[in-house]
Formats: sequence, C-alpha cells, structure tokens
Amino acid sequence: MHLPPPVHGASMMGRYVRESELINNRFQCDYINLSTSKHLKDIGRSAVSKLFIFVKLYFKVFFAVLRRRYDLCYLTISSKGAGYYKDIPIVFILKLFRRNIVYHYHNKGVAENQNRWFPNLLYRFQFRNSNAILLSPALYDDVKKYLPRDRTYICANGIPADPNIDLTSINAKRDSKPVCEILFLSNMIREKGVFTLLEACKLLHSRGIKFRTNFVGEWMDIKDEEFQEFVSSNNLGASVFYEGKKYGRDKIAYFESADIFVFPTYYHNEAFPLVILEAMQFGLPVISTREGGIADMISENESGYLIKKQDAKELADKIQDLIEDSSKRKNMGTASKMKFDRLFSLGMFESNLEKTFTTVIQKNGSKVSPPGPKKVLFICKFISHYRVEFYEKLREDLKQYNVEVHVIYGKSVGNDSLKKDEAEIEWGKFVPNKWFGIGKTQLIWQPYLKYLKGMDLVVVALENKLILNYYLMIARKFSRYKLAFWGHGRNMQSKAGSIANKYKSFYLRRCDWWFAYTKGVKQIVAKHFPENKITVVQNAIDTINLKKYYNEIEEMDLKTLKEELGITGCKVGIYCGGMYPEKRIDFIIEVCKKVRKEIPDFHMIFVGSGVDSYKAIEAAKAETWIHYIGPKLGKDRVKYFKISSIQIMPGLVGLGILDSFALETPIITTNYPFHSPEIDYLENGINGFVTNNNIEDYSKTVIEVLKTKKYLDLIEGCKVSSEKYTIEAMAENFKNGILSCLKIAV
Repeated sequence: MHLPPPVHGASMMGRYVRESELINNRFQCDYINLSTSKHLKDIGRSAVSKLFIFVKLYFKVFFAVLRRRYDLCYLTISSKGAGYYKDIPIVFILKLFRRNIVYHYHNKGVAENQNRWFPNLLYRFQFRNSNAILLSPALYDDVKKYLPRDRTYICANGIPADPNIDLTSINAKRDSKPVCEILFLSNMIREKGVFTLLEACKLLHSRGIKFRTNFVGEWMDIKDEEFQEFVSSNNLGASVFYEGKKYGRDKIAYFESADIFVFPTYYHNEAFPLVILEAMQFGLPVISTREGGIADMISENESGYLIKKQDAKELADKIQDLIEDSSKRKNMGTASKMKFDRLFSLGMFESNLEKTFTTVIQKNGSKVSPPGPKKVLFICKFISHYRVEFYEKLREDLKQYNVEVHVIYGKSVGNDSLKKDEAEIEWGKFVPNKWFGIGKTQLIWQPYLKYLKGMDLVVVALENKLILNYYLMIARKFSRYKLAFWGHGRNMQSKAGSIANKYKSFYLRRCDWWFAYTKGVKQIVAKHFPENKITVVQNAIDTINLKKYYNEIEEMDLKTLKEELGITGCKVGIYCGGMYPEKRIDFIIEVCKKVRKEIPDFHMIFVGSGVDSYKAIEAAKAETWIHYIGPKLGKDRVKYFKISSIQIMPGLVGLGILDSFALETPIITTNYPFHSPEIDYLENGINGFVTNNNIEDYSKTVIEVLKTKKYLDLIEGCKVSSEKYTIEAMAENFKNGILSCLKIAV
C-alpha cells in the first residue's frame, strides 16, 4: 500500500489501514510501503534514482511472500501510466507464488487503456483469478471487462470522525458573517476545477452577488502569477483570495468558516476525494461533478449539487442559489453531515474492509483465525545482573497486549568478564558468542540467525563491534521484522568527532525505531533519525527493591559491620561499580588521602571489580582506613551504602548514580567529559554535587560536605529522584515504545 509522504487520498487511506486496531487485531498483517516519491510533483516522473527504489521494493515483496504463506495479499494498485508499470512486477511476483490477491483501486483509468493491446494483455493477466475493491458502484464500469461483479467489492473511503465538531456553534458563527464564504480546498491543479470556479466567481461578480471565495492548497500545475492575473484582470481582488497550504487546526478553521464547499473537478484520476468527506463532516453543502464516484457521495438536491464538468455558468447558478437561500444551504449542510455520519466515518470504512478481507479469504478456502502474538527479540552480548528485573517486568507488562518478549544472550570475555556482574534469565536462551580480534579491534559474532524467524521486532545495542547488527540492518529491508537500536547513541567515552563516533552516527539511522537511554541521548539520535520514532526509556535499575533492602537493615547489623571494618565515626565514603580506567581509581585514592588528612576518622569503602581493582586492593593493604570489599550484587551491597555518607565517583558516572538515589548516599562527581548518559539525572546541589575536574577542587568539596554534613541536605533530593528513575518507569516507557513501533493500540 501507499503511505505518506506525499499526502494524497490513497496514502492517507493506507495510513488508516496500517493503524487500524480492528484490522490488526483481526488479521496478522505485514505492511510494505509502495510510495516511491516524496512530493506530489514527483509522482509519475521518471528518475534514475527511482530505479534503485523500485528494485529494492521488488526484492522486499519477493522475500516477504517467499518467507510466509499469506492467506491474502492486498495491493493498492495504480490503474494506468507509469504507476501501473511500476506496480505490475509486484503482481507478477504475487502470481508467481500463487497468492490470493485483492486489488484496491483508489483511482480509475483501466477502461481508458483496455483497447490498447499491451495494457489489455497485462490487465487480463492481472485480473485472472483475482478480486478488486472499488470505492463506489459508479466505478465498476472501469473494470467490468475483466472482472465479474461477484469478484468486486465496494468499500467507500472514510475519515476519522472529529468529536469536537459542534455544528450548532459553527452555524451560529456562519450566520453572523456579512457575506457568504465559498471554500475550495485541494492542490492547485487545473483539472481540479480551479479556473471553472474562478469563471463562476467572475459571473457572480458581474451579477452583483456579494461573496468571498477562499482557495486553499499548494501550487501544482497552476502558478501564482497566472492565478493572480485572472483575479486582478476581472476585478475580483475584493472577493477571491489564495490562502496557501493549510494543515491541522489552520485547515479546520477554513471548514468552520465556510458556508459552501465547491469542488468542480474533472481530474482524470479522481475517484473518491477525501476532501469532500471533510466538508460533509463540517456540515457543508457540496457542489461538485459526477467525476469518479462523487455521485455516490453527494445526494443531488439533498446534500448538494452535481454539475456538468467545466460548466462555469451552471456552477455560478448553483452557488447563487445557495447564497440567496440560507435555509436551503443549512438544510443541505445538515443532510451532508448526516450522510457522513451514516456512511463515511473511518469506523465504517474499517468495518467494510474487514468484512471484505474475511469474505475473500474464506472464498479461497482459508479460515480467518485471530492473529498470534507479536514477538519481540532482545539480542544481548551478555546479561548484566541489573537487567534481569527489567526484562521480567517488560515481559509481564506486554503480555496483556499479546506481545511476547524473547531474550538471547551470550557471555562476556576479557575486561568485561572481570566485572563479575553477569546473570542468567530462566526463560531466556543462552548461545555462546564468538569473539575474535583484528589488530586492536575486538569483534563479536552472535550466531543467532535461526532465532530471527517469526520475530516482529528485534532490539539490539548500538555497538560498532557487533557483526550481527550489520546483517540485521540489511536484512530488515527484505524481512518481516523491524529493527530497533537502544543505548547511548554514541560512545560517550570518546570525543563526539572521533572516527568511531562519526561512523556510528552514520549507521544509527539504519533502523525502524530507537530506544534512547535518556533525553540527552534522544538529542544526539534526533540529529540523524526521526524524533517521532525515538522513545526515551529512562535507563534504570531496580531501585524499589534496593530501598526495601535498605529499610530492612537493622542498626545492630550496621554496628557489627562497622566494627568488622574498624569504622568508629560516620564520615565514610563509598565507591561502588566496575573498576576500569574511566572510573579513575587512582584519582579516588589520591582524593581520599587528602580527605583523611583533614578528617582523621574518614574511611573509604571500595565495592566492585575490574581491570583496575588491583589499585584498590593495594591501597587497602597499605591503609587500614581503606577497605576493598570486592564485587557485591543486589542486596549484598546495600549495607555498605547504609554506613556511608557519600558516594565518591569523580570519573565516569553511569547507573551507579541510581544506587546513590535509592540508598540515600549522595554522589559527588566532576565535570568529567566522558560520563555515561545517566549523568542527566544529577541535579547539582539537589541530589548530588558536581565539581571542577581536578583533584584539588574535588577534595575540597568532599571535605566540606563531610565536615558540614551538607550531604544530609541532599537526601531528600535523592529520595525524589529514586521515585522518578525506576525499573518500573523504564519498563513502562519501553513497553509504550514497542507498542508504537508495532502499531498496537494502547
């Protein structure tokens, strides 16, 4: 089907189908966008660049029907011209696989070409053993040479009903205007009847009729100069106005202000213009022609008038009739709105389309069964202990939407494995990774291809070294699944302009959705990727259980722990996290020595592991007031926080900041340039402190905070932040992003 951009009737109806809760709940649908132009002016034009788009499109269709045995293939096809020749290879592919096909015509033109030998040959091939959906009974003549009536289905277009339309209020405002307003709203195309209406305005002006005509739309084959020349040369400057393109609320204002809608089209592709439905919804009498299926939209002499094409005099007569008879104008507008509500709402369109799909599938001997669950696959290098609760929560939250969560993971090696913070998921799938190096570059192959089958969304971390990601970026174009990245958007431990980050910014857009850790990450990604397809997940850990463990610890247990460590006072600092160069363990040790000189009863606790853990171990051996505890996960680390006053972390700040919030131990860091995204959560002076990036300033701040007990002032800020940045909020945000990506109604 065609999807915006560009915006036209067929693409808008395509969007409505793709977003239909009824259709997607009734059938398990895959969608392929057939649009190859970004602008209306490009439709039908040939270009070398389009050739590559066509080839990619055909491959996508080919692999889609090769992969799955569809009960029905729904194709919004062009009826003639370049668009038809672009679509016919898709027909060949579908027929090659003997698929059950229904064509949905949003235009006309088959009959126009049926007597030419080559189009006739193609039409006979196309329609053999196939079905078609038409917008109106009046359009059957266009295909009757090739299709019997029992293989054609009528499904009129519909648009979303606006519950905020108050016709009583709108009509009161219309009555208060000094002159009657006529509205033309469409692209400014000659065949849409622009000059027919201008000629009618000229006649009305010559008759002394007072009116105002607003033309709303984008210039196409008519130029501004040509339009204004007609207006000025016929002295219509006080009555005829070009208002430009209008969208959203601005467009609605013109419908609300208008008294009559005029659309004197003779456009060769006109079938069932949505703009007439919009006018009907706003209770406007409509004057148009019998082009396409318009005669089935307008009830003659009841909700409007149908005139002969390009007949300016008849159009002027009908407009004058409605200007001079306000009662008739109102009655026709009311009838117009009633007909819209009865026949042309989006809900009616969806219902008719669902019935048509069901009938066509059953006639072909297939059964219509409710769609199975949507499946989301997370591919992970390994599972960190703090992620387990997130996956469990997300899995549970998505069950009610009939969405399954799957996780495949491997194990870490090298420096990552030294952190000793990995876990397993009982319902996940463990598959060993293959690690190998090229020079100093370490690459990872995740042998998970066979697990992609049947997935609707695949979520992976954005990392240059993950070879599988490159396959997924290419294969998604020809596969059922959508691809989503999640993570930092760039390597925060490298300069933004580094070669690796420039490369990452190039390929981060090669996906269908983005799950950004924080708002700061969204700003990075949005420079290269559509903002409306980015979900801020608010990266977090299980702070609720941490707080529970914190509150359960007895004072006697704390007293025992302090005795074991030889701590007699309350001025205690803690570092908890991985130990690697970016964490600056040397910096911490130097700071602690300065603090100890000023505060004799100061103690420092190191919790964690990593390539630089030996530095903390050696310091602990040399100084009795430094304590190396080693790696502690989950609740085991909580008691060390409860005997500490501050968390000392001058280097890279990541998820460790959430430990500080949940365990009421304010963090002190520096304006280090390579923090992880979670630094966004720190509010200087409210839930933590940020100092200049040097040992002297950092040491002074730590000393002052401990001596004056300023850390007590930050505890309330930590509590507030711990309520905001939770694993529950992260799972909720991620869930909403997944539902949006998969077009599942909430």
